[in-house]
Amino acid sequence: MSEDTSARSLADLLQFAKDYASKEVDLYDVLKIDTTTNDKDVHRAWRRQNLKYHPDKTREKFDPVIYELVGRAKDILTEPAARKAYDDARDALSKRRAERDALNQSRRKLIDELEAAENAAKLKRDSDEAKRVELERERMRMQAEAEEHEFAERQAEWAERDQRRKDIDSLEEQEAALLRKLQEKKERRAAKKSAATSEAASAEASGSDAKLADAKVKAKKKSKKPSSYFFTRDPTLSYEEKVTGVLSKMREAQKLRDAAAV
Repeated sequence: MSEDTSARSLADLLQFAKDYASKEVDLYDVLKIDTTTNDKDVHRAWRRQNLKYHPDKTREKFDPVIYELVGRAKDILTEPAARKAYDDARDALSKRRAERDALNQSRRKLIDELEAAENAAKLKRDSDEAKRVELERERMRMQAEAEEHEFAERQAEWAERDQRRKDIDSLEEQEAALLRKLQEKKERRAAKKSAATSEAASAEASGSDAKLADAKVKAKKKSKKPSSYFFTRDPTLSYEEKVTGVLSKMREAQKLRDAAAV
């Protein structure tokens, strides 16, 4: 073999070695050997695989791609420069893969941390929102209770005011009725007194001393008859005091009647 042919063959082997390495084709696995196998054992392994995939043995199942790969695996792994180029390319690829894996792991870790932080923030937001909703619900409940209490107080105040108005109206009616009774009684006493006076005058005019004396006695007795409401004639009492006294006397009289009925 000339030097040019050898150079071309070596260049081809170097290119094949780099191509197989970049495609992650494991030539050691093709020959079923490990990376420390020497050239002699590489040849033995090649013979075994070559016989296994030889067209005379496989016949209609012959696979030319595998058969060619077995031969090139032997050529590359028995040529020191090509084997070194193949191993270096595989090491570089393995290193880049490890770097990518480490980078991916770092990225995954960063992504996991970001997701964890986002989840924690979301949980906090959800918790804060739940607290806000609960506080708002409590505020509305307290406000409703306050409004209900205020409404109840207003109703009680209105009811009390109406009751006072009714009591005042009833008292005024009682006062008016009492005053009418007092006036009627006063008028009856005046009429009786006038009748007694007329009777006494008539008796005096007729010269009947006995009748005159009797009429005077009757008039005096009638004029001195004690009144249950004598204080109503007291000029020192106010109108309200007179009414209060009369009402008190009326209540006492009603109590006596109730006790007697029992």
